[in-house]
Amino acid sequence: MAHCPEADTLRGADACYWCFDKCPREKPLANGAVEVPPELVLEVKSPSDQWTEVLGKVVDHIRAGVQVVSVLDPATESASAFRSDTRQQSFERDEELTVPDVLPGFAVPVEG
Repeated sequence: MAHCPEADTLRGADACYWCFDKCPREKPLANGAVEVPPELVLEVKSPSDQWTEVLGKVVDHIRAGVQVVSVLDPATESASAFRSDTRQQSFERDEELTVPDVLPGFAVPVEG
């Protein structure tokens, strides 16, 4: 769970990645949150999730300082990467999800 001090908000994610240099070394807050935002957040869209809710989470993560937020959508077998300074990047089935600005050389197939 990452803490966004400006908004005094806590936002959990399905998965987070911190590089070693930025890995939180201080003790978590009492509720288990950390002050340092991760470089990468992965959110998996559930069938019951509305896109407005998912995009709200994306905006919250970006505002908290996350570099890349990737949303995985099992129903459409697709993924999207969101950054604060660029347009949404889409990855379809049989393509590879990459985030070279956070994990150079990392690639994972997008499939169901």
